[in-house]
Amino acid sequence: MRQLCRTDRSVLPRWHQDDRGETNAHRGIHVQAADGAYAPIPVWSGREHWLTVVVPVAIAIHRHELVAAHISPYSLRQWALVKSGYACPRTGRRVIVRPDTIASVLGVSERHVERINALARKIGLEAVALLGRMLTFEESAAARVVHRGGPHGSLSRP
Repeated sequence: MRQLCRTDRSVLPRWHQDDRGETNAHRGIHVQAADGAYAPIPVWSGREHWLTVVVPVAIAIHRHELVAAHISPYSLRQWALVKSGYACPRTGRRVIVRPDTIASVLGVSERHVERINALARKIGLEAVALLGRMLTFEESAAARVVHRGGPHGSLSRP
């Protein structure tokens, strides 16, 4: 699946995608990033360029930080391949996917993905526009009513 997602993003698991977007704003709990939140985040030149140029250069420059974080270059490349499949194809922004979803595709622990996310932010491969959070009791209760008891406990984490 990992290698297939390079050419076909639809093979990646996407939980609750049917309630995303403007037309479904009435379904569930949706939080939008503030105006200008994406302004300081550069737009990519394309997924292939990011995977074949940007990520390898970052690995070469920051190899000592990978060693310190106990993350192999292979793991970071695989994480980049999968995580980039969730990005907006045109801009590389709006990557909304939970660490446990990435972990399930990579076959690693959720904690390992969280460590890779932290390293990627530290070395500039990832930027956060809006951090996910746990829902309040009121938001969770409202989501259960809308989805008839579905398991809603948090907003997606980058």
